Formats: sequence, structure tokens, C-alpha cells
Amino acid sequence: MAVTAGNKSLWPTIRKVILIGFGLGLLYYLVDAFAERYVFHRSDSLQEEIFLPGWYEIYRRGSVLLILTAFAAFAQFSIRRMRRTREYLRSQLSARMRAEKALRGSEKQLREITAALGEGVYVLDKEGCPIFMNPAAERLWGWKYEELKGKSVHDAVHYQHADGAPFRAADCPMLGVLKTGVTYRTEDDVFTRKDGSIFPVAYVVTPIMEKGEVIATVSVFQDITERKQTELLSEALDDINGIIHSTLEFEFIMQRVKVEAARAVGCEAAIISLQLGNRWQMRYLHGLPVELTDTCLTGSMASLFTSTARARKAVAVTDTRRDNRIDPQLAALLGIRSILSVPLVVKDEVIGVMSFAYRSGPFRFSSAQVDFALKAAASVSLAMENARLYDVERNIADTLQEAILALPDRIPGIEIGHLYRSATEAAEVGGDFYDLFELEHRRVGITIGDVSGKGLEAAALTSLIKNTIKAYAHVYESPALIMDRTNHLVVKASDESTFATVVFGILDTRSGRFAWCRAGHPLPILKDERSRFLDHGSSPIGIFHDLGFTEGELHLRTGDTLILYTDGVIEARRGEALFGKERLLAIVAEQERCHARELPGRVYEAILDYSGGRLSDDVAILTVCLTGETNS
Repeated sequence: MAVTAGNKSLWPTIRKVILIGFGLGLLYYLVDAFAERYVFHRSDSLQEEIFLPGWYEIYRRGSVLLILTAFAAFAQFSIRRMRRTREYLRSQLSARMRAEKALRGSEKQLREITAALGEGVYVLDKEGCPIFMNPAAERLWGWKYEELKGKSVHDAVHYQHADGAPFRAADCPMLGVLKTGVTYRTEDDVFTRKDGSIFPVAYVVTPIMEKGEVIATVSVFQDITERKQTELLSEALDDINGIIHSTLEFEFIMQRVKVEAARAVGCEAAIISLQLGNRWQMRYLHGLPVELTDTCLTGSMASLFTSTARARKAVAVTDTRRDNRIDPQLAALLGIRSILSVPLVVKDEVIGVMSFAYRSGPFRFSSAQVDFALKAAASVSLAMENARLYDVERNIADTLQEAILALPDRIPGIEIGHLYRSATEAAEVGGDFYDLFELEHRRVGITIGDVSGKGLEAAALTSLIKNTIKAYAHVYESPALIMDRTNHLVVKASDESTFATVVFGILDTRSGRFAWCRAGHPLPILKDERSRFLDHGSSPIGIFHDLGFTEGELHLRTGDTLILYTDGVIEARRGEALFGKERLLAIVAEQERCHARELPGRVYEAILDYSGGRLSDDVAILTVCLTGETNS
């Protein structure tokens, strides 16, 4: 067994003692040999005179005693030194053992403290190797501390970016703190688990300083996968709400929403099912065979949808093969392994169910996904209710608009063309209107106008103007007088902010005489050999009394056509440029062999082509061609 003091061997000291003793013995031997040969050499003549034999023996014995005494003294000194060394080593060893025990206790205590944290905590030495990892770090990384001990943390968990591109150690901000000593914080980075999967993290790296130098760093990091997912789902929900509020076309909304919602959740299929009595119709599908669209389910096949409607909360099935809440036949029909269903509720009544499914394998839906599904379902439910209300309002508006724009099927002596297009999808009555009606003596009243505003108020004012003009036209023959009387009534019946632009004329189909009054409305066009504007007019009606309306007069020949229109025609835009009245006149002049009934469509096509299909205002066009036809 080796002779030791603490954890250090004593043999080096013993070897020194032996070597020194051997050296002293050798020195004694040499001195003795020299003395015997040269100093105490016996000769017959000198032996008695120089030294006596007794003195030589005394010298030899004294030398031996001196050497032994010196050796003993040195040995005693060496032994004392060895004892002091051994005591020192024992004290140092005890202190080290106490320090190591305290360190192990501190590390254990630190692990116990950090084990309660959901965040990962680790400490790196100056080489970037871990000297401490808490249980959360081991769990999040998938590495045990013993596996990473002595290895670079960067090379193990921080070697690639989110897109898989390599992350060089020279660019690593965690390792950079070891050099700069400056705390680093980020919420936009990723770590790689032991299995190779990447997850987003937020972390802070703080240097540990000693005497002005960085000796280690401590890092705290958090898996922010769910936070990132929540942020992405929130953005997706904003996009879905944007789609819902961008249009009133319900079919378009549902087709877009099913795709965007499925993409946001990250699932492979989406289903929006509507409840029809005791049946469930799979109305809108994404990621499933098209032939399943409108498939109706009843009984056990619809059990998942029925239970979701009854529970009025999200129902998540992680594995359809192990959960009896979904019928196996339905799971097989859809080819799904996981499904999340949420109710669509309108006015406290479940009208449908929206579902998200995975087909490739079992999947556990996160709380963020469930929350998104519920919020998306609320938005879809609102869209459904808005669509229902819109249909009701649209039917009312269409009925009212048709009544305002109703024209006779046929009036002898003229050919008629007309067109009305709204610039908005909103279920509102527009302010544009036109009218044709027969008067005595084969005369025809012709009206086109534009009332400020939209909706019921505009419809009421439109009806008032139309009926007032028609009533006075049966009493008076002058369009200017008829317009004056109508203006007085409109001023009394409406507020100061309401007004209307109108063109009213009377055409005698026998003589071709056309008298008209223009009250602030765009210029009518007469299409004859040269096509021209009828530039004669007065102020809009409904603003002040006694505006002093005037009228113009001309004679039409057979084949001549009057074109009346609202300002939506000439104010159609391409960027900042207007379609304009000159462009309209040129298009009318180009239509040499066009019948009156076809002319409004030709003009409208030109407007759409110019504006890129986007109207800035409602468009109304009325064309009247004198045919010379007489009553049968």
C-alpha cells in the first residue's frame, strides 16, 4: 500500500532522506580513505613522530559519530517536515472535502429551487460547456446534464436557425456574452431538441464576473411555442374578420373562411356543418373529397355534431379510433384521426358546427387552437346572421328599387333602353332613378334624377319627386313650370341638407318636339347625325324657393336618340382621372347602328373597362329613340 498523507504520496520525501544518507556515507568513506593513504601513512622513520595509533582510532570513531549525529539530525528534521506536510495536507484535504460537500449541497439546493420553475436554467463555463442545468432545461432540450457535460451547448442545441440554416458559433449571442460581459436578451430565437425538432424560445444571458473578468454565464430560457402560436392565431383571426367584413357575399366568405381557419390551426381538413332539423349537412369542406359536399348525416353518424351542439362548447377528439364520441363510420368516411368541433351559435340557437381535423395521425389540440376555434366560430356565426339579415334587407331594397325604376313595357312611338347598377353591395336603395309615362295627345314624360343620400330617406324623396312631376305633368305643359312646382314641394318636405338633380322633358311622338328642363343634372345627349350635349339648365331642386327654372326645346327626327344618365357614368375613375363627359360623347357617337335598348349596355361596358370594374357611384342610364310609330 502506498504511503500517503491526504491524497499526496510521502515517498518523494523518504527518497530524499535515503539519498542524503547515502551521500554522507559515501563522503565518509572518501575522507577515511584519503586520511589513511596520505595523512596516516606509516613509515619506519616518521610513524612514531607524527601520530599515535590512538589518535587515529579516535578520529575514525569521532567521524562516524559525527556523521551519524548529522544523519540523525537530518532524519529528525525530515521526519518533522514530513509530519508538518502530512498535517497540512490533511487539513487541506478536509477543507476541500468540506468545500466539495458544501458545493454539492448548494448544487442540490439550486436544482431543488429551479426545479419549481417552468423556465430552463443553465450555467456555462468559459468554454461554453454546461456546469449546471435545471430539470426544466433537461426536459425542454431532451438532454441530460451528464450527456452535455463537457460539450458545447451551442453545438448541441443552438446550431441552426428556424429555417434550418446553420448557426455559426462565432455568431452565437450566448457565447458572445462570455467575451463581452454584456447581458443579452431576445424573444426571437430557436433551440433544437435532442430529437432534432426546433422550438421558439425567449431567453436572457447574464455574465458572472470575478475581478472584472467573465468566468461563466447563467441563462434563463422559456419555450414560447404556445405564445407564438397564439400570436399567429390572433393574426389569422384578424384576417378572417377582415374577410367577413370585406363583402356581403356569404358564399365567398364561407369558402375563404374554411381555408384560412384550417391553415391557421395547422390542420389538414375543415368542415362547416349546418343543422337542418334532425339532420346535419356538411355544407363547406376543405381538404376532403368534393363529393362529400352537402352530405347529410343523421343518427349515430351525426353524434359528434349533436353532442357539440348540446354541450355548446368545444369537443376535441385526440384519436378517433379510441374515442366513442365520434361514430367510427363517420371517421372512416372522412378518413380522419383527430377532430376538434365547436358550435356556431346565433341568438342563443345552435345553427351549425365548425370542425378542424387531422387525417395523418392522432393529434392533441392545444389550448390556443381551441381558443382560436371558438373565436373563429363566433365570427362565422356573426357572418351567418349578417347574411340572413342582409338577405331580408336586400329583398326589401330590391323590391323598393324595382318599384322606383319600374318602366312601362312599351310606349308607342318610342324605343326604350335602360340600365341601373349599384356601386355597392349594401342592401340600400340608391338615389338614382328614372321614369317614363304617357300623357295625352301622344306625349311622353321623360324623367331621370339623382337624390342625395341612400336608403329609405332617399327612396321617400325619390318617390315624392317622381310622383309630383308625374302629377303636375298632367296639369301643366311646361317642364320649367312643372320643375318649379316640384321644387316648392321638395323644399317644404325635406331638410336643408337634402337636394336632387333632375332632368324632366316632354316628347311629342307625333311632331318630335322635345321640351326639357335640367335642374343641376349632367347634360343629356342627343344622338343624331353628329351627337351633341343639350346644354341648357338651372339649379338643383330642394335647396331654395323661386330658383327661376328655364327650359330648352328642339325637334327630333325618326331615329334620333336621347341619352340621359346620372353622374356615376362620367365620374367613373381610373386612378385620379375621370371617365368624363367628352369620353361618353365619343362612345355614344361610335355606336352608329346600335338600337336604343342596346346602348345603355354598351356605355356601361366602356365604364367598367375604364375603371377596372370598380364603380365609385351608382349608374343609371335611360335612352329614348323616336321611331315614328303610331297607335294601332
